[in-house]
Amino acid sequence: QLDPLVLALVGLPRPGMALTDAGLFNYGGLRGWLEERGAAAGGAGRLLIQADASVPMQDLVALHDMARRAGFQSVQLATQVGETAAGAPR
Repeated sequence: QLDPLVLALVGLPRPGMALTDAGLFNYGGLRGWLEERGAAAGGAGRLLIQADASVPMQDLVALHDMARRAGFQSVQLATQVGETAAGAPR
């Protein structure tokens, strides 16, 4: 269950792919989903982006900017800690 203050959730399971409640998108397709959700929130929307450790920081920054332009008032980023082959945190 989402926090009531979080109106939308985007998961980034790997670079170039985004998972939402509407399905799997490439970043180009995600733009339309963000614009639709941002408009529905009337400028007060909140977005949580949960990213796998393999997603580059430049992707996170670009998606953050995309969400803000789509009308989200607040965009939070959450990343997973990566693991080495031996299972130890990086």
